[in-house]
Amino acid sequence: MLPIYIIDDDTHVRQALVMLCRSMDLAARPFAGAADFLDDLPFLEPGAVIVDLRMPDVSGLDLLAAMHERDCLWPTVVITGHGDIAAAVQAMKLGAVDFLQKPFTDEEFEIAVNECARRLPEAIQRSLRSKANRRALDKLTPREREVFDGVVAGHTSKAIAVRLGLSHRTVETYRLSMMAKLGAQRLHDLLAIGSSGEGMFK
Repeated sequence: MLPIYIIDDDTHVRQALVMLCRSMDLAARPFAGAADFLDDLPFLEPGAVIVDLRMPDVSGLDLLAAMHERDCLWPTVVITGHGDIAAAVQAMKLGAVDFLQKPFTDEEFEIAVNECARRLPEAIQRSLRSKANRRALDKLTPREREVFDGVVAGHTSKAIAVRLGLSHRTVETYRLSMMAKLGAQRLHDLLAIGSSGEGMFK
């Protein structure tokens, strides 16, 4: 049974969605806010996340970003009472499966949840790869990480050298060391690992 995690500060909305999930034979667990969900996240079974866009403590978009920082890429549906196109675009960029505007129909909700169920197995695998990549990046020195960020951002070694105030040869040395630590043979391998976006190259 697909676990459904409902995060909404509105008690009536939470209760209504829990009842709707139960009518669909789904196990729903409600949370009054994003902070409560994030506290329990390490102990939760992978599932679908239904989150309100606008909440007083942490917004739905902030929750999506926080989940990514924790290598949790579970399929998520963002719901809102406001037709915010910019927020919808940002939610999709953060990996949301759907963006539902209240009031939505039971059928619309069911379609979104079914899509979450379809995507969950791959989402679990991507989460595991993300954790492995993060562990690999933790092996790098700060300077190697800067070179890594520059490479995955598409910069040449010469451009990275100028940006970091180093010689081209020094950057190449860091690049070879960084690739050896990551077990990367080609640029494609580095791009597959990806960058956390915390370096100076963005």
